[in-house]
Amino acid sequence: MNEYEVTTRVDVPLYRRFVFAGMFRPKYVMYEAAVGAIGAGAVAALLGKGSFSWALFVGMLLLMEVVAFGAVAVKAELLVRRRIKTDQTGFFNAPYTLSFEEKSIKLVSEALQSTQTLAYDKLYRCESRSAYYAFYSSAQLATLLARADVPPQDAAELDHFLQEKFGSRYRRSARSGGIRKGGRL
Repeated sequence: MNEYEVTTRVDVPLYRRFVFAGMFRPKYVMYEAAVGAIGAGAVAALLGKGSFSWALFVGMLLLMEVVAFGAVAVKAELLVRRRIKTDQTGFFNAPYTLSFEEKSIKLVSEALQSTQTLAYDKLYRCESRSAYYAFYSSAQLATLLARADVPPQDAAELDHFLQEKFGSRYRRSARSGGIRKGGRL
């Protein structure tokens, strides 16, 4: 693959999937640790009362799990809604073109009248998911490419190209449609 060019756009459902995936990454779900700490506190409280009930303990733990999960989901949804409400650049549904060149990705947005070059070695990582590719400039800033905009006959070649360019910084989710062996990537 010498050079590949694709025009894409980010709509609200795609952006929502991106935000939710980021919020529920295992390293960000420290809420599990909080639930564990609450569980330990529940054990201490139940033992302090002189009686321990497994049913009550498991019930409390499940309730805390649901509360933690709900809190993350609400936070993610609020983030999406705030981004939609404050968008003054025309980010959503504005087409932009990504050109995959030998040493960089060139991003051209006619709506924003801008051109940006992202060198592969300067990018933080590349993530391949079922609905999109994300090219991270930092841990918090990414450029998205909707998988639906990549023709099926080009997807495998683009995956291989990106793996080659990013090396260990290329991550593919289990549901990204990659090649599987024995049910695993």
